[in-house]
Amino acid sequence: MEEVTGSIPVSSTRDARLSDAALGGVVAGEGCFAIVPSKPLRDGTATVRFVFEMTMTSADRPILVALRDRLGHGSIQDRPPRRAGWAATSSLQVTSRRAHLASTVPFMKQRLPPFTAKRRQFDLWLDALMSYESLRPRRTRPSICRVAGCERTVRGRGLCRRHYYRATGY
Repeated sequence: MEEVTGSIPVSSTRDARLSDAALGGVVAGEGCFAIVPSKPLRDGTATVRFVFEMTMTSADRPILVALRDRLGHGSIQDRPPRRAGWAATSSLQVTSRRAHLASTVPFMKQRLPPFTAKRRQFDLWLDALMSYESLRPRRTRPSICRVAGCERTVRGRGLCRRHYYRATGY
């Protein structure tokens, strides 16, 4: 076994046993809370994505796996070295607003050390996320067909199955 920091053991078989406090410390050192522009809506309204990301050398991938397992959300991508002599990297990304509200935000509120630059970055990111949520709440029920009088759920193009087939000829 090799030591990562202090007495946090990480085995070479990709099995990380890390406490929540240790994961919070790793996020404070390596995590990134970003707001990224995304495709505008049909009406031209600008939209953004709220991203939590951590990139580390692939040797530390077990830490990312432990964090993803603890959060219950996210995906890990492995990338080869970008230049000769550089290490391969692994990245954990959580982009879902629902995942952020369900697990990323509560975990970070409890585990990020107070009075640090990362905590300030998280607090600003969280304020922006909550403002965005209040302006664009997620739908709580399925959309209904745009044809007047039809109450069926949408299949595509704003139409239910019956009206979709009539409009497209499929």
